[in-house]
Amino acid sequence: MIHEPLTVIPACAGMTEKSNSNNNMPYLVLLFAIFFFFLAWRRLDWAVAFLIAALPSYLIRFSIFGLPSTLLEVMVWLVFLAWLIKNYKSIIENLKNTIPLSPPLSRGKKRYPFDWEMALLIIIALLAAGLAGFTASSFGIWKAYFFEPVLLFIVVINLIYNKANAANESRMPRMNFSLEKILWPLAVSALAVSALAIYQKITGQLIGNPLWAAEETRRVVSFFGYPNAVGLYLGPLVLVFMGWLCDTIKSARGAKAHNGENPKFQIPNSKQIPNSKSQTNTGNLFGHWDLGFYWALGFGAWNLKIICIGLAIFLSMLSICFARSKGALVGVAAGLVVFGLLAGKKARWATAALVVIIAVGVAVCPPARQLAMENIALTNLSGQIRQAGWHDTWRMLKDGRLLSGAGLANYQAAVAPYHQEGFFIKNGDPDWLKKIRASAAYRKEMWQPLEIYLYPHNIVLNFWSELGLAGLLLFVWIIGKYFWLGARNLLSQKTSFFCHPRAIRQQADRPGDPGADSRNVSSNQPWIPACAGMTKQGVSPAQADRYIIEGLIGAMVVIVLHGLVDVPYFKNDLAVMFWLLVAMMSMVITPLTKGPACHRKARAGRDEGGLYGKNIS
Repeated sequence: MIHEPLTVIPACAGMTEKSNSNNNMPYLVLLFAIFFFFLAWRRLDWAVAFLIAALPSYLIRFSIFGLPSTLLEVMVWLVFLAWLIKNYKSIIENLKNTIPLSPPLSRGKKRYPFDWEMALLIIIALLAAGLAGFTASSFGIWKAYFFEPVLLFIVVINLIYNKANAANESRMPRMNFSLEKILWPLAVSALAVSALAIYQKITGQLIGNPLWAAEETRRVVSFFGYPNAVGLYLGPLVLVFMGWLCDTIKSARGAKAHNGENPKFQIPNSKQIPNSKSQTNTGNLFGHWDLGFYWALGFGAWNLKIICIGLAIFLSMLSICFARSKGALVGVAAGLVVFGLLAGKKARWATAALVVIIAVGVAVCPPARQLAMENIALTNLSGQIRQAGWHDTWRMLKDGRLLSGAGLANYQAAVAPYHQEGFFIKNGDPDWLKKIRASAAYRKEMWQPLEIYLYPHNIVLNFWSELGLAGLLLFVWIIGKYFWLGARNLLSQKTSFFCHPRAIRQQADRPGDPGADSRNVSSNQPWIPACAGMTKQGVSPAQADRYIIEGLIGAMVVIVLHGLVDVPYFKNDLAVMFWLLVAMMSMVITPLTKGPACHRKARAGRDEGGLYGKNIS
């Protein structure tokens, strides 16, 4: 699961000489910023969608007052500024409510998910930048990898989740329709990255490294400049799209069973159109996006949606294979196994059987067994290179840096005194050591020089060296909490009951209920408990998001496993993607409320804003 390590230049590490020579860059960036802010002001959801689809735009680099920045960072700041200006009154009110002497918070108002984790992370990362001397590189990494992704997290949570709650005032919201405002842009981005990667595979063009461009050793790089970045970017998305695809197929089957035929877009009549402007409402298919034109294709929209998602998965996997990113392939395979084990009883047995068959096949095939052992034990060349780098990093940390780490953007300088210039490659020859000692020619042949990379290429050592022990433990907590939220929701969906809406209404409007007057519902009828006559149902509103949750769990599995041999966070697009995954997992979690599902459903109807409230602070 190892591939050749590369020197990766972060987007915030500074500009290249070529980018400095482009005198028109500031004017082009300024012009883009004006148009993008106008878009964010008019349609913030469209601006956020564009930002997510354009995550690789971090490759467009420039400086602002001497501080390195990227186009992606500019977009993050502009969407946050637009959201802040448009909602400053409610934000100020929320800040007042957080003062201990202020009146109690409203019933519907909830805390941000991962609130104290985000605050602590920003503080720890800022201290790590201070440890490195607050250089331009360290401060640039702090804002690009930690502060700005948190800003986008806040905007996404407020923009998408609260709008979903507004459309689902009296029931537990099914979040996948709202999550599609994140999923569709990610799919567009994955398709663009994959399209360029496949073009590079076919033609060999646009690959800067001659070795990767050569037909016999070709490895695609897409927009990123090095092959491993393709796997790091697309690997987690494959699992997210897999959960989305399964959820879409299940929804399509349910719609077909309900309507008696495969649903298609139909031209709405005048009674179906809420205003005089004719438009096709695609809320149940494309995440409440109004396309503004009639659907004229000859097959169902559900089928088209399934094809689009399946194409994103297929082309992403093809691109990872063309990049020869073994770490990503192994991570995706492990994520798919986890997804299959969680997807249901039949899928669980099928996944277990497939794993057993593959394991037996590898065990009885000597070449496959040897290849697997080399990659697992890290005895191949790239594995030995990584182990040497890990050894240097551990020596550096043990020498008085176990708690503090090296500081942001300071790893190369800190590890330099402990760096070994190279090592003799172990090739499995039993007489290897004798030949090394006896032959100068053999020593020269087996000698592998080592360079100092930007990061240790291990998720534990990456965070430890950059943020110190506290930062490492915090990220372990965040990832662990992410998995716990997903597992808790999957376990809570094993048993689901349906309560008649009338019973729920009467429970909500029983004497003394604070929400009875607000809905103007008559309470003359005797109160009937909400659970009276409740029956088991096949798919609850929470269960409808089950595959989405499983896909999100699988995506984090990919990040963790691939991170054992690479750098899955310390890059602009990957840091933003990490917090988008955390945001999506936060938006599908079930409220921690005791009692049967119908009680939770009734209480959800009384809360103003659902899980996180009308306003979040």
